[in-house]
Amino acid sequence: MPSFVSVKGQWEPKQEKWVNPKTAEIYEGPDRSAVQAIEENGGSIGTDVKKLSENIILARQMGMTVDQYLQLSDPEAIEADEKRIIEAKKEVVNHLDTGKRKPTASNGNGAFKELK
Repeated sequence: MPSFVSVKGQWEPKQEKWVNPKTAEIYEGPDRSAVQAIEENGGSIGTDVKKLSENIILARQMGMTVDQYLQLSDPEAIEADEKRIIEAKKEVVNHLDTGKRKPTASNGNGAFKELK
């Protein structure tokens, strides 16, 4: 069964490692059945994401170019944003000690006064 990896809509053969038990020969490289399927198809499988009509229509509706629209859903950009957010959450904020405040008490009408 061929194994593929999608790279921006174009399918490429996945890497495989195969050991021949009789000769102990080791093959490491692109999936041979996937390479054969691509060759039988005429050289490429899949559609470039920049040429998909859905992406073109959505980009126009949002007033963007297709490249700008695709950057919004780019997994690497999303992952970089998530890492930036996680790092920002890890950041320690030092709050200055403002010292002790005098205790307050309500005078009954919603206003507070300092206790002596």
